[in-house]
Amino acid sequence: MADISTLVQYDVAYPVHLEFNGERVGIRIDIVSFDTKDVAKVANEIAGKRWTAVFENEDKKLKTEQVFEFAELEEQEKLIAAIKSWDFGGNSFGDLGVDPECNDANKRYLVCHQNSKWIRDQLKARAEDIGNFTQAPAKTSKKK
Repeated sequence: MADISTLVQYDVAYPVHLEFNGERVGIRIDIVSFDTKDVAKVANEIAGKRWTAVFENEDKKLKTEQVFEFAELEEQEKLIAAIKSWDFGGNSFGDLGVDPECNDANKRYLVCHQNSKWIRDQLKARAEDIGNFTQAPAKTSKKK
């Protein structure tokens, strides 16, 4: 019998080769699934802040702009938590310079930069796709 507990490995990094207009730009960012414990923890922290804001309001509701701010904050923080490493391949991004170190400050700069939506979109799509963290099942000899 095969051990199917290893078919999905959410915490195994998946390489995302950034593309622009269908062409690779020479930067690889290694991410884990949004379903890992670390990323879920970050999402839960943002949810806690959102609920705190709700209960602090007299009418117990968020304003429209707050809803969008919390959604954007959650996406950014989840991406920052999901990035595990990168290789800029001699490229730079804004003030990060050439081949920046993959640390929390630099991840935050990249993810939150006003011109990085195209990068966020690619990372988010890959982090949410369970297929990127799925292993092919081993063939078993037992047939029914």
